[in-house]
Amino acid sequence: AFGFVTMGKLCIRSQKLARDNINVYLREIQPYTSEQQPSNSSTTSTITNFMVRNNALMILSDFCIRYTNLIERHIETIAISLQDPSIVIRRHTLILLFVITIYRTKKFQMQLLFLIQQEKTVNILIRN
Repeated sequence: AFGFVTMGKLCIRSQKLARDNINVYLREIQPYTSEQQPSNSSTTSTITNFMVRNNALMILSDFCIRYTNLIERHIETIAISLQDPSIVIRRHTLILLFVITIYRTKKFQMQLLFLIQQEKTVNILIRN
């Protein structure tokens, strides 16, 4: 989990490094399917997976501020995290999506708001 933060901070300093590694962070925030879940899924591995996903989202938010053009085409992938079982991940995803709207044009904001309205979990998140 800490390796993601360290690598992410290095990526913030270099756009080429960020471009080469953004897919690693995007892959980690996607929820596991039942086939991908390890068979010996213990509490420790669940906590580690949560920490890695949380740190990956934090680095993606930094990318969003520094390299918005890299994040822009991956909005749908990021929005999948709104379906994560963890409320913390859903909240960080929602914050990330709103940070993206701050740094983009009106057209992009409308596309993102439309995408958010389609997600059922946003309504659950707002109620909690």
